[in-house]
Amino acid sequence: MTISRADLKVFKPEQLGSSDDAGGQRTKLAVESGKLNELYRAISDIDHAQSAVDIVKCYPALDTPDTSILLDGHVFISQKPTDELVSLLIAESETLSDADRMTDMVEILESSVRAGQLIRNRLIGLLAGQDTFPRPYLQSIYQFNGREFYENITLVQGQTIVISVEYPGAEDALYPRFEHFCQIQQTVTGGTGGLVNFKPAIPFDTPNYDVTINGKTGCTHLRYTSQNDGI
Repeated sequence: MTISRADLKVFKPEQLGSSDDAGGQRTKLAVESGKLNELYRAISDIDHAQSAVDIVKCYPALDTPDTSILLDGHVFISQKPTDELVSLLIAESETLSDADRMTDMVEILESSVRAGQLIRNRLIGLLAGQDTFPRPYLQSIYQFNGREFYENITLVQGQTIVISVEYPGAEDALYPRFEHFCQIQQTVTGGTGGLVNFKPAIPFDTPNYDVTINGKTGCTHLRYTSQNDGI
């Protein structure tokens, strides 16, 4: 049969929204062309101010009553959003399955983000479930002429950082190595008093700066992130 533009449709997933369960298998519900908020929720002034990011799973497909197929099909954005403050990006990944939910999609998208430049080692020990650390530790340490100097660091709201446990040699049973990617909840600069807030909370205990692992202390590190072409 002849394939027309009307046969090209975008189908909705099982659940829309931003919850951890959003996404899932394809449904029979097709997006209605020209209708608002079919995939994305309405954008508020707060979303604009915070540079909010919405992730939505959808299924572009050929929908015909028979078994016709479309070879060499491509998906692209043909028009800019009418809101000049909004931009769109299509991401495709071989590791994404039909059953994947929001948590899986976020992990795939963030797989191109890696631990980068060291901000400081000797971070205070954290407990599993903790989502803050003291603001005085938001400092970069460097040495000059045998002396240590501290420089206050500023992290902005929404910035992604890495809290990691790093040391040489064999894995420690109490403090295994790991990297925790988290997002700063409010802009903050190193200094006396106050806390640095991040989400999600740290999943495991981390060693205090004076704990020795394989001959090394200061094994809890704070790092920036760097990016590669993961997608």
